[in-house]
Amino acid sequence: MNWKPIESAPKDGTTILLYYPNEGSVITSGWWEETPREWDKDWGEWKIAKLPSHGCGCCSDDNSEPTHWMEL
Repeated sequence: MNWKPIESAPKDGTTILLYYPNEGSVITSGWWEETPREWDKDWGEWKIAKLPSHGCGCCSDDNSEPTHWMEL
């Protein structure tokens, strides 16, 4: 399997692997969750499996977005 651009990722709640290069090249499982806002009905966000923090900073939550995905 190869990494695919995040734009082609399924947004139906399917759990996939997500690649976050800005987080120290973190790979984690996650899924897209629709969270409509009153002014933007097509909005959602990537939800990820939280990793236990081990102090290196690679698992911080700085609102970065994944760039690639892969099937589990």
